[in-house]
Amino acid sequence: NPGVPLVSAQLVLASGANANPATRPGLAHFTATMLDEGTRTRSSLQIADDAATLGATLSTASQSESTTVTTGALKKNFPQALGLLADVVRNPAFAEEEIARQKKARTAALAQQRENAQATAAVVAKAALYGADHPLGHSELGDETAIEATTRDDLLAFWRANYRPENAALVLSGDLSLAEAQQLAELQFGNWKGEGAAATITLPPAKRTPAPIVVVDKPGAPQTALQVVSRAPTAKTPDAAAIEVMN
Repeated sequence: NPGVPLVSAQLVLASGANANPATRPGLAHFTATMLDEGTRTRSSLQIADDAATLGATLSTASQSESTTVTTGALKKNFPQALGLLADVVRNPAFAEEEIARQKKARTAALAQQRENAQATAAVVAKAALYGADHPLGHSELGDETAIEATTRDDLLAFWRANYRPENAALVLSGDLSLAEAQQLAELQFGNWKGEGAAATITLPPAKRTPAPIVVVDKPGAPQTALQVVSRAPTAKTPDAAAIEVMN
């Protein structure tokens, strides 16, 4: 689309909460959050400064079945922005001081989550639909026990098993020809190789609560949330897109 001089890139991984170990709910989200907190050559502040200098956006997100790292910039600055994205994906430092800071932030976010009726209902719904032992039965943040127990080795192991080219797709969009896109992708990811064994994601059977109604009673709460929930088809269901349009 040559009409607007902007280009966006999104690296999508086919791993999210579905790849979390049983004892580490929230690990996929924790790993994604750590990507822009420092690489082998850039501190978290340098990453933020470089993005600001380029006028670029850089963000990470982790959902039930996927993780995304996204950037966008004016076309003239996009090669450097894509280089920044490649750096955080391929060379995260997982510095101990940043891990400690994130543990505090995640614990605080859990406390805030419990003060929000809609957020609490959503978390309880996951447990009710899947069971507490299922990777999808938890908040994306996990819980306090898992947060405190998470080590640098846990983060590195998840990154090595899931952040790899055979588990990823790079999507480029904007004022960019196919030849330009291929050249940039080759420059930043052409020699990308996985480290060690790739993750094998096998989900256990969901264990839905037999209770038809689940109540979270919090006396004095200023708001009440009501959710009617059901498990949905996975992303690889052939008619997933049509089902989403129907919904």
